[in-house]
Amino acid sequence: MSRNENARNRGPAWWGWPRLSWLLLWACLQLGGLSHLRAESDPLRIPPLPTATAAESATSDSPLRFRRVFVPRDVLDQVRDPVPYFPLNAAEFEKMVAATNRQVFFRGQNARIVTAIYRANVRENDLIGLEGEWFVELVNGASAILPLGKLTIGLSDPVWADLGGTQVSLLTDREGNSSLYVERSGKVGFRWSARGQVVGGTGAIRFDLALPPAIRNEVELYTSDRFDVAAEGALIFPMSSSSGGLLGHRLVVSDPSRFKMVLQPTRQQKQIVPHGDYHEEIAYELTMEGLEATWQWSLDVLDSPLDALTIVIPQDFRVVEISLGDVALPWEYLKEDNSPTSTVRVQFPEPLMGRDRRVTLRGIASLPLDKAFILPTLRLNQLFWRSAVATVIVRAPLTIHDLNLRSARLRDVSNPVAGSLGTVLEVIHDSPAAETEIVCTISAPEIRQTAVSKVTIGRSEVQANVRLALQGEGTSCFELSWPITPGWSILSVTSSDDSLLEDWQVRDGDPQKEKKTLLVRLKRGLPTENETVFTLTARRDSPDWQGSVFLDEMVPLAASSWPPDGRLYVSLLLDPALAESNAIELEPDVEPVGAAEVNTLVRLQETATSNPVFELTELTVRPRIRLAPKQLRYLAQIDGTVQLDGPNLLQSFRIGIE
Repeated sequence: MSRNENARNRGPAWWGWPRLSWLLLWACLQLGGLSHLRAESDPLRIPPLPTATAAESATSDSPLRFRRVFVPRDVLDQVRDPVPYFPLNAAEFEKMVAATNRQVFFRGQNARIVTAIYRANVRENDLIGLEGEWFVELVNGASAILPLGKLTIGLSDPVWADLGGTQVSLLTDREGNSSLYVERSGKVGFRWSARGQVVGGTGAIRFDLALPPAIRNEVELYTSDRFDVAAEGALIFPMSSSSGGLLGHRLVVSDPSRFKMVLQPTRQQKQIVPHGDYHEEIAYELTMEGLEATWQWSLDVLDSPLDALTIVIPQDFRVVEISLGDVALPWEYLKEDNSPTSTVRVQFPEPLMGRDRRVTLRGIASLPLDKAFILPTLRLNQLFWRSAVATVIVRAPLTIHDLNLRSARLRDVSNPVAGSLGTVLEVIHDSPAAETEIVCTISAPEIRQTAVSKVTIGRSEVQANVRLALQGEGTSCFELSWPITPGWSILSVTSSDDSLLEDWQVRDGDPQKEKKTLLVRLKRGLPTENETVFTLTARRDSPDWQGSVFLDEMVPLAASSWPPDGRLYVSLLLDPALAESNAIELEPDVEPVGAAEVNTLVRLQETATSNPVFELTELTVRPRIRLAPKQLRYLAQIDGTVQLDGPNLLQSFRIGIE
């Protein structure tokens, strides 16, 4: 158990703790209310919280029931329940519970708002609401009128956010009371705004808001560090941005029908007044090479001309070009030390005015694989953000392993059959601080592959000619990859279909382990109706042959990474100079494939061969090879003559050796 150090309330003076007072540390919210009110006689005994029984469930007369535990300040660390604890004045808590009981649920009501979230920016003296959310529960019946009360905020465009934007009926009676006509439970999205009033001489803005009744109410203010927030009857939490700065404040409100809030400027210098509004469309393209992103901003500059534009970007994002329509614009980086962001200044050829002025920015960034990565977001300083739609394209062979959205929602997902788009996401940003966190991995291509590697061993180098028969299966494959055996260098890659091969490259991996990968990129998907033959040539330095080497080390493509349903064959031969006095020996001696299987590989051999062919993917042992001197056998033929001449013995011989 720990105190939440980020929680604070800058409201009235009652927030201070009396030195000798007990601290109320726990209020457990149940589905229909809170657990039974109870005080512990022994403050050091803190039993686990029980589950509310049916007899203790909330009623319309007393919708919230709770249990409280008093704990001395010096034993806070002994509370065992793994939940957040907030220090709170006991009398103030009683006021908050009473206020919640007054508004949370009306007698006979068949629908209610379980959770309400209101997001807003501050513009001049007003709250300009971003999209708000109501999580509505239909308790009884097929439909209901959900009372919202007499509101002091402006509401517009309520839709079922989880039904693709189906409109929800917003009703108003003669007395100014608003209500919703609901036929289901679900998430309602809407636009909202509220007027503020400047109070005092410091520029503070006061808001007296009447919001609809809900069990849980939150207000998210995207004020960055421009304002300090004080509110009566609310817990205030700072919201941090991904770069570590202050994004704004989140307020948990106890009584939304009488919510008062004051925003106090933190700086006395003149605040930047936006020149206008902007909407943005973002296209992210994620490939093996990295991330390429394009922003297209639609600017409405109506208040005063805009001479230049400053854009806040992440440090690890690099701008490539910026244009106004078809005209390229000059831009420069403004130096900022020790900051997680950079600022780019764009100069317009003439002051910018009017509606729907289109500015486009394109940039690049690296894309880490197999770990979380937040897609970069940009911010225009002189303009007020209105909306954003992002299209995220994840090109094959990359696939999405995980996706998390913050202040954003997923509107559509598609996997086009044709082309190399892979997966396409459409994401709606609900605030300028929206974040899309994604984890990308390389997917194994669905292909059938058979390879024959013909290896020629010389005194100084080893050469290999590898022919691969590939055929696609299932989803289209646009990029092929094979780990390369350490020590080998790829010299060339060709295809039997010249219109299929786009290019190829060798990607470096761990330099200490000499890990490299051969990547072959295709112009279109790998054909599924017939085989395509790829040919690659490779070389490596010849071993010193003082000892033996593993057979698979003589093959350019790593046999250990070969797919289980694939086939990898190898045929070894010595060049003529080396073969005069040496032969290849295997330890242990393994059997080559039979003649019938060799005949099925004729399409992968340029010429017929009598050398033994081994299938590496079927071997149960890892054999070694070595060069052994040939054992020479000689055939000698001797012709001779023996002649006696008195006491002398004359002999003559003719010896022939083959």
